[in-house]
Amino acid sequence: MRGFVVSAAVVAGVVMLSGCGGGDGGDDAKSGGSSAVADTAACEKAVTEQVKKSMGGDKAARDAEELPASCAGLDEATKEKIAERAAGAAIADALGGDEKESSQEPDAKADVKITACSKDEFGYPVAKLEVVNSTDKTQDMNVQVSFNGADGTRLAEGGTIVTALEPGQKAKEDAMGLKEISGKFTCKVGSVDRWESQ
Repeated sequence: MRGFVVSAAVVAGVVMLSGCGGGDGGDDAKSGGSSAVADTAACEKAVTEQVKKSMGGDKAARDAEELPASCAGLDEATKEKIAERAAGAAIADALGGDEKESSQEPDAKADVKITACSKDEFGYPVAKLEVVNSTDKTQDMNVQVSFNGADGTRLAEGGTIVTALEPGQKAKEDAMGLKEISGKFTCKVGSVDRWESQ
């Protein structure tokens, strides 16, 4: 069941973005006699919400063919990043709704270490993680990270899903924030949920 949730989110995000106006004469490029201004953050927010609604069974969201004007003109690399983040956010949201308890032994949070904290080329915060499975069973993990300003204010949050991590196995993962931030910031592991892989 979990595999279906993941694939549904990825497919929804990619399919939606494949229809983004990109200079191919789409309706967005023609409206009002001037091209729409691409807005990465606004596009990502709208796509993420639409993917979540689609996964939740909203037929209108699932069947929608039009994207907001803010997506028009974005290059393929940017659209791919937005698709990944939208899918990731939808997956995290869906898994959180499963109401599964995280493993109590050993401490799941202790199995996650931040190895780098920076921004990508689009201004989004990224925490590089090293995740290890210290249990004796194959595990899936949902890692959430907060990106905090110098005064401790949470500026953004993001996360990543690690699947089928074998006992003692390590994985290198990136947890990306879901909005652009400016100034200095720190990356901090928020919550780590872990459950036995099915």
